[in-house]
Amino acid sequence: MKKYYTLIALSFFFSSFSQNIIELRHNIGDQIIDQASNASCSFGGVNWGRVYNLEDFGITEDFNINQIKYGIQESSSAPDNGMFLRVYAIDENFPDSFPTSTLLGESEIIDMPSFVNRQIFTYTFTSPVVVPASVDRILIELFQQNSNQTVFMGGTAMSNDFSWFRDLGGCLTTTYQTTVDLNRPNVNYYIVAEGEISTLGSNENNSKSLVLSPNPVTEILKLQGDTLNQNDIISIYNIQGKLLRTEDYKEVINVDNLQAGIYFLHIENESRKYIKRFIKN
Repeated sequence: MKKYYTLIALSFFFSSFSQNIIELRHNIGDQIIDQASNASCSFGGVNWGRVYNLEDFGITEDFNINQIKYGIQESSSAPDNGMFLRVYAIDENFPDSFPTSTLLGESEIIDMPSFVNRQIFTYTFTSPVVVPASVDRILIELFQQNSNQTVFMGGTAMSNDFSWFRDLGGCLTTTYQTTVDLNRPNVNYYIVAEGEISTLGSNENNSKSLVLSPNPVTEILKLQGDTLNQNDIISIYNIQGKLLRTEDYKEVINVDNLQAGIYFLHIENESRKYIKRFIKN
């Protein structure tokens, strides 16, 4: 029988601490406290999240998330190597629409050490998570996949927006709810992201002679452009910057085998290079 543990752990505020770096933050301060009504579950599948309306932070262009800081209030004795940070594009109907939300990027597997006590960790992405200008809201979540240890998400005493919780196994709720709705109004998860306006997005917009359709796409992506020719080489990269495939030029590309998400199409020859973003549904 699944059990859940009660202890203590909820926040809008942001700061630009240099000319280019933008911080997404709801927590006030950086002191992780003992949150008496915090909850966790012992069998894994736990999700802790924060929602960010990007316009509130002055972000209206492509945005690169370079790192995420997250707080842990407490972890049990057994270390866990099944933690992930994930960034989703969501809409105004969240959380009802969450099952169809687009995963923009996720971390590598994160090792959670044993006996953590009120500590903040920083994860830096090898390649930034790109949030397109067309996305208004994002969810950043910490996901515990395994059940090797019980982890309590850390938080601060004060916050300016809601914290979100769900557990895939049914501990408290299988769908995202705020900690207020779960009768834990003082739980303020510490999830703070740092990034900058994407220069890739600016370069991409200069490639106006190249059109991809449909975009978003489910199977067949069509390429249209006056300057495209048989000497072009086509490459597809994921949002982590990993090259997925390269092929000779063709007017249609089958992307049915790609997972849902955001990708970048590079078309280049000896004289020029185009970069276009597309979304796979």
